[in-house]
Amino acid sequence: MTVPRTIAQIRPWVRLSAAATMGIVGMMLTASVQAHKIELDARSQDRQGLAEHNEASQDKAPQNEATQGQDVQRVAAKTTDVSYPVIYGNSWGLTLALDGTGFYNDIIKTVMAEMAPQPSYMPMPYLRAKATFLNGGKGCLYPSTRSVLKTGKEIDNIDDFIESVPFVMARVFILAGEGRPVYRPTLDLTGRTVVHARGSAIANAMEGSGATFLPASDELDKARLLVLGRADYIVATMPDAAFVFDYLKAPLPAFDPESEFFSGGIGVVCYRTPENEAFIKRLNDAYMHQFTEGNLTKFYENVGLRAEDFLPSGE
Repeated sequence: MTVPRTIAQIRPWVRLSAAATMGIVGMMLTASVQAHKIELDARSQDRQGLAEHNEASQDKAPQNEATQGQDVQRVAAKTTDVSYPVIYGNSWGLTLALDGTGFYNDIIKTVMAEMAPQPSYMPMPYLRAKATFLNGGKGCLYPSTRSVLKTGKEIDNIDDFIESVPFVMARVFILAGEGRPVYRPTLDLTGRTVVHARGSAIANAMEGSGATFLPASDELDKARLLVLGRADYIVATMPDAAFVFDYLKAPLPAFDPESEFFSGGIGVVCYRTPENEAFIKRLNDAYMHQFTEGNLTKFYENVGLRAEDFLPSGE
């Protein structure tokens, strides 16, 4: 899918300081907010993820996420001298789909294209992917960062984990529905609804705004609520939102580029083990190879994004 947008068309970016960014994203990624819930049923997504796991592992489906993490490790790519961990993909919908399609799936596949043997990459429903990773003790999670997991209180000691070079520069904003004022931190949202990813704690970050916060389980569902006028605002990541609204054949909603909730590079996070350290080195080398060969720049251009806006240099 081609998204015929450049950053100039999406709107200019204004980055927050690292300190401000870290504080906000930490609040965004903590435990689930106790708020009104939208019943956007994710059971079919879970069943699809389990079916794919069964086919890959040829084992009986695990009965809980802790045992699932142990079983999934069996499909890690191995040779006599190389052992790779499983990378769990945080599937959230269109841009990282369970069937292996989507922007983030395509990026990591491009990075790993010439690695031998091929690492085992497994997209899963994002709450399950996180739980499997955190309970497994030796796998990897994508896309994420150590700092996001730490400030979200999902890990205790950042030094117990290692991470790759970032694959994508991501930025988070609040998008306004048609006829609604553009969101800024000073805006009174009393009586307004703000839809966010299930498992997010955006309500904590926006405490005192007066808004009602509603969790959604899929990025397309979240966007449709805004397009159909059933929500006033949504929390969205760039460049993801550009793909989602293009898919829905809807214009990108208005937002304030100065009211940025998060800006930073995201990649692969792994438990720190000797094997994973060797794997991350190979993964970083693979990224730099694809970067210097120009393959990643071509990939970004082919999907309608300017590489200078979203493609990290690997430094």
